[in-house]
Amino acid sequence: MINDDLTLFFTGVVAASTVVYAILTWKLVSETQKMREAQTEPKISVFVETHPKFFLIKNLVIRNIGLGTAYNLKFSVFPDFKTYNCGMLSEMTIIKNGIPHLPPNNSYNFTLVNISRHYSDPDTCPFK
Repeated sequence: MINDDLTLFFTGVVAASTVVYAILTWKLVSETQKMREAQTEPKISVFVETHPKFFLIKNLVIRNIGLGTAYNLKFSVFPDFKTYNCGMLSEMTIIKNGIPHLPPNNSYNFTLVNISRHYSDPDTCPFK
């Protein structure tokens, strides 16, 4: 009789432990899945930086800082302004047509504006 009671008790302990381990395993699988998704997502950063050699030239940089490839990037510009070559930013091919794909750790850099052109006429400067 005591043997049956001990067997029943330990069977209950094993069953409870199995339920706890199943819950912990489910949580671990969920976290692993979230981490895997985060590690394959693209993260796009768009910023203006000073040209490395000419401090009066500002470059626009579009960079994928994520670990996944970005597809079908589209851009909108507000407010629109004239760029280095005096064309409107929204009419530049890369802005107008977008980028079909941008792999991780890759970027597009292009001259956005030459500030020295705007010293003579400050009203034309796009950065106010």
